[in-house]
Amino acid sequence: MKLKMAPSFTEYELSPTLHANEMVTQRRKNGESVFHMGFGESPFPVPVRLEEALKEHAHRKEYMAAGGLKELQDVVLSYYARLIGINVDDYEVMVASGSKLFLFAMQAAIEGDLLMPVPSWVSYDPQSRMLGHSVIKVPTQLSEKGFFINPDEFRAAINEARENGKNPTKLILNSPSNPTGLIMPEENMRQVAKVCVEEDILIISDEIYGVISYDGEYHSIQKYAPENTVISTGLSKHLSLGGWRLGVGIVPKSMKGLYPRLRQIASETWSCVPSPMQKAAVQAYMGHEDVEQHILDCANIHSFVTIWVAKSFDRIGIDCNI
Repeated sequence: MKLKMAPSFTEYELSPTLHANEMVTQRRKNGESVFHMGFGESPFPVPVRLEEALKEHAHRKEYMAAGGLKELQDVVLSYYARLIGINVDDYEVMVASGSKLFLFAMQAAIEGDLLMPVPSWVSYDPQSRMLGHSVIKVPTQLSEKGFFINPDEFRAAINEARENGKNPTKLILNSPSNPTGLIMPEENMRQVAKVCVEEDILIISDEIYGVISYDGEYHSIQKYAPENTVISTGLSKHLSLGGWRLGVGIVPKSMKGLYPRLRQIASETWSCVPSPMQKAAVQAYMGHEDVEQHILDCANIHSFVTIWVAKSFDRIGIDCNI
C-alpha cells in the first residue's frame, strides 16, 4: 500500500529532547559514559507520600471527566491561590496528559498565529506549524539579570506580522525559561502584559518551572494581565514526575467558550489522565510539609549544580548567563 503523509507532519523528526533521551539511553546500554544535558527529566525520587498515594489508588480504572477529577481541580486552584493570589471562583482547571498536550490543545483552540520568544522550548514551534499556524519570532535579550522582551520591539513584531497578512493572537511565555534558565524580571513582565492587553493578545504562560525558581519567589505574568492569561503547568519539574504525564491548565472563566473547547479537544484525544495518577496527584497540591520540603531541597540542589556547571563553562570560554 502506498501512503501519502499529511504535509503538515512530514517536515518533522522526533522531538530533539526525546531524541536526545533515547540516544543517551542507548549509549549507556552500550556501556558508554554519557553526561546527559539534553532532556528535562529531574533525577530525584518520587516523594514517599505520593508513591504511597499511587499504590493506594492503583486499583482505580474508571474514566475520569474530560476536564479532570473535581477534587484535583479544587486543590490545584487552592495551591495557586496561595502562590499567586488568584480568586478560585474565577478559574477552571483542565487536567491533561502532560503540559505538552495542554499547550497543544491551547494552540488548537485559539485561532491565529503564534508569537514566540527566541530562544524557546523546542516544541512550541512544531506544534504551531502542525496546526497550520505561522510562528512569529519575538527577539529577546539575555543577561545575568534575566531575559527581556523589549516592549517596543514586541509591539513592532505584532504590527509587522499584521501588515504581512498574518494574524498574531497568542504569545507563549515561559519563565523561568527553557532553554535559558533565566527569569523575566517583574517590570518587564508588566510591560509585556500591557502590550498584550492593548493588542488583544492571549498569553499562554508556561510556568512548568515556576515552583523551582532559584530566587525562591514565584513569578507569573498573570497578575499583570489576568483577563488575558492562561497558565500551563504540571508535576514534571518540581516533583520529578515527568513520566506520570500530568499537566494542568488554569483557565479564566472570563474567556468565554475556551474551557468547553478544551474539554472537547481532550475528549476526542487523550480522553482523561489515568485515574490512579489523578487521585495520587491530589496529595501533590495539598501543601503537605514533607512534599513542600522535598520541592525546596530539590530546587536547592538544582541551583547548586546548575550554577557550578555554568561557571565551569564560563571558565572554558562558553558564555552562560547566570
